[in-house]
Amino acid sequence: NHRILRAEAMGAEVFLVMWDTISQGRVWKGELKNKARDGAYYWVDATITPVLGLDGKIAKYISVQFDITSQRLQEEQIRSALEESMAQEEELRQNAEELEAQQEEMRRTQIELAGQISALNNSAIVSEADLQGRIITVNDQFIRMSKYTREELIGQNHRILKSGHQPDDIFENVWKTITQGRVWKGEFKN
Repeated sequence: NHRILRAEAMGAEVFLVMWDTISQGRVWKGELKNKARDGAYYWVDATITPVLGLDGKIAKYISVQFDITSQRLQEEQIRSALEESMAQEEELRQNAEELEAQQEEMRRTQIELAGQISALNNSAIVSEADLQGRIITVNDQFIRMSKYTREELIGQNHRILKSGHQPDDIFENVWKTITQGRVWKGEFKN
């Protein structure tokens, strides 16, 4: 019986339709997945034609089949590649959405920081120095209070602002504290 070739993956419905069609004397066309003796699967494009005897009844069936296994394998490879591509596209879309959300959060943070910096610049004197005490940056309020230009301050040691009205041990205490990674708080007369 032809069932010897039937692959388990082919649903019984296909064969019920096929037998119903050819038993009524009509031609059936379709693709079938078969199983070879060695267990390998192969695909065929089949046409099954009922042949009538002299009495007008079906005497036999003639099946013409074309091997389409390589086409089916290629289709499966294309389908698999397409599914993988779609999964990658979805992953990229999700990553893009996450990146956009992160960028939006960064924009909000930038705006918030800009506001805080603006508030700080309008109310406090801010400077940054390297490990030798040379001025790296100053804010506008620092320039207004010291009456130096930014160019005159950058690269200079903070001693340029020393008034001479305070003992040197205050400054030694400042450097000892901050070089140990601690915060120093106090007052200077510049």
